[in-house]
Amino acid sequence: MASDLTPLILEDGALNWLDSLPDSVLEIHDGIIASDGASWLVGGAVRESMRGRLPKDYDIATSLTPDEVEEAFDHTIPTGKAFGTITVVIDGVNHEVTTLRSDGGYSDGRRPDAVHLTTSLALDLERRDFTINAMAVDIGRRQLFDPHYGLSDLKNHRLRAVGNANRRLSEDGLRIMRAYRFLDQGDAFVWNTDLELEMALVERRDMLSAISVERIWAEFERILNGVDASRVLKRMAKDGIIDIIIGGNTPEDSIRISSVKGDIQASMRMAVLLKDRDLVDVADTLKSLKVSNIFKNSVLWFHDCLGTSPINGDEGHLRLYQYAMEDNLNDFLAIDEDWMGKDFTDLKNRLRKLDFPQTRDCLVDGHWLMNRTGLEQGMRLGRLKLWMHRLQIERNISTIEEMESLLCTLQWEYGDPKTWPKPIWP
Repeated sequence: MASDLTPLILEDGALNWLDSLPDSVLEIHDGIIASDGASWLVGGAVRESMRGRLPKDYDIATSLTPDEVEEAFDHTIPTGKAFGTITVVIDGVNHEVTTLRSDGGYSDGRRPDAVHLTTSLALDLERRDFTINAMAVDIGRRQLFDPHYGLSDLKNHRLRAVGNANRRLSEDGLRIMRAYRFLDQGDAFVWNTDLELEMALVERRDMLSAISVERIWAEFERILNGVDASRVLKRMAKDGIIDIIIGGNTPEDSIRISSVKGDIQASMRMAVLLKDRDLVDVADTLKSLKVSNIFKNSVLWFHDCLGTSPINGDEGHLRLYQYAMEDNLNDFLAIDEDWMGKDFTDLKNRLRKLDFPQTRDCLVDGHWLMNRTGLEQGMRLGRLKLWMHRLQIERNISTIEEMESLLCTLQWEYGDPKTWPKPIWP
C-alpha cells in the first residue's frame, strides 16, 4: 500500500541508517506487510536517525487496525488500543504500533475527545506537535515523507509547530513543556522557535493548569538535566513558565538562572533555582511537584551547601568539604563559584594538591570503641564514632594507632553527644 504523500527527494545515502535497524523493527515491518498493511517509522526514530543519532525508541505507524495488529503478532499488549496503539513485543523488546489516525477536539487540553482511524499518512502527520516529529519513513521503499518541512527545520535548528502553533498548544498543554525541552537537543547547536511558536508559548501558558503535576515535572526534570539547560531556563523565565512551575518570581537575568550553566546534575540546578527561599519553603515546593525522595534530599543538601565553599578554609576544612562532595566536587565548585561571585582558582589548586585519606570509611567500628571506652550501644557510642570519623578526615589519619591516640584526647565522657561534630558539610 502506497502513501497518499509524495516522498522527498534526498541525497544519496541519506537513508543508509535503515540498514542498521534492529531486527525487531524489521520483523514488525515484515509482519505488517504480510498482513496486507502499510508500515512507516515515525516520530523520534526518524528525527534522531536523520541527524545521525541512535534513537531510543522506534515507533511505527500502520494502516492496519488495532485488531489486525493483534492478529498479526503473537505477543501484543493493548496499551492504548482506544487511541489506536498496540505494543508489539518481539524477543522481549517493546515497540508501539499505532494505526494512522486523526484526532477530534481536545476539550480537556490533555487528550483528544475522539480518535478517527484512517489510512491517510497525511492526516496522521498533520496531528503531530512539531515539524521535526512529523516525518515518516517507508522502510521497504526507502522513502521519506516530510509534508511539513521538518527536515529543513532539523538542519536549521528551528522548532516549529505543525500547522497553527496556538491550536497545537491548546490541544495538549504538555506540548508547552516539550517545546522547551526540544530547544536543548544535546548537541553543539543553539535551537530556537519560530516567531509564531514563540508567541504561542506565552499566549497558551495557561494550558499548563490542565496538566497533572507529575507530567509537568517529568518534562521539567528532563530540561534540568539538559546540557544547555541554562539557556532554556532563561527562556522559560522570560516567558513566565518557571514561575508557574515552582512559584515565586524568577526573572531571566536572575543569578539563579545564570549560575546553572555547564553540564551539572538536575538537583544542583533545582537547588539554585530555589535559593530565593528557605529550606522549609524548598521542601514544600518539592513536595508540591511530587519529586522523588532521593531528588528532594539531594536538592535540600545542595541548597544548604550553596555559598559555603571554604575559600579561606584550612586543610581540615578542605578535606571535609572534599569528603562530603565526593563525585559532585567539580560540578559544585563550578556552580558555587558563579553563585558566590568569587575566583576559585586558588581553592581548586589547594584541593588538587591536598593529601586525602586513602579510605573514606571510619577506621574503627563500634566494637573497637566499646572495648576501649566501656560504652554500651546507644547514641553516645554512635556519636563518638562520627566525631572520630570527622577528625580522621580532617587530620588525614590513616592508622589504628593514630585513632587510639586521638581517642585519648577527646572528652567523650562528658557533654551532650548531640553537639559533637559529624563528618558532614556544611
